[in-house]
Amino acid sequence: MDSKCILKELEKFGMAHSFYDVIDDWFAIMALSLVQAVTVKDDAWKKREQKYLDIVAKYSREEIQIFLKCFDMLVTLMEQDVNAGVFKDWLGEIYMESKTFSKKLGQCFTPYSVGKALAMLALSNEGISKDSVKPISLNECCVGSGCLVIAYCEALHNLGINYQKMLYVEVNDIDTRCFHMAYVQLSLLGVSGKIQLKNTKTQEQRDEWKTPFLALQDLKIKKVYFLNTKNRKEMQ
Repeated sequence: MDSKCILKELEKFGMAHSFYDVIDDWFAIMALSLVQAVTVKDDAWKKREQKYLDIVAKYSREEIQIFLKCFDMLVTLMEQDVNAGVFKDWLGEIYMESKTFSKKLGQCFTPYSVGKALAMLALSNEGISKDSVKPISLNECCVGSGCLVIAYCEALHNLGINYQKMLYVEVNDIDTRCFHMAYVQLSLLGVSGKIQLKNTKTQEQRDEWKTPFLALQDLKIKKVYFLNTKNRKEMQ
């Protein structure tokens, strides 16, 4: 199973829908499904939920099953990568192979082999080794599908460093598709961080989502604080 298998499934939509919309909606459905599960049901949550329902309403039950099958295939591929210690930018590869990327925005994603080389160079320059004990932070101001961050996680993983515990990232992109792709892949890899829909040049930010690992850590901290506060009040 590989990216071509997922694309073959997505091509089953045929002429009923624009292939551009199919790819776009698949990315959005996955991202929204993940973020909705770990966020508080506030106004922002309701807005995202309505967006999810609007997307789903365009498709039949059978077509939704294709999206779900492709999501399951992606999860399986990424699990196999982690177990083998050889990661990959699956959504970036699928996006480029689908030929639905924006030429207007000059989108041409970094090949994963280049990402791996840059990640190893960054680790070497920062003096990070398997004996490192300090938390590691990473910022990517034009994250795309998350290629460079994924490669960085692979490099840490193969050094014997648990990136799920030691790494915190803040990444952004101006493109909604990239925002969704990065959120999905970094969430599935168990990375702690924030994904921002943001223009790096103007600093205009339209949205920010916490990955499940970070969101759950925040909820745990809030719960501990609540319990400690409650216990102090009861003791008074």
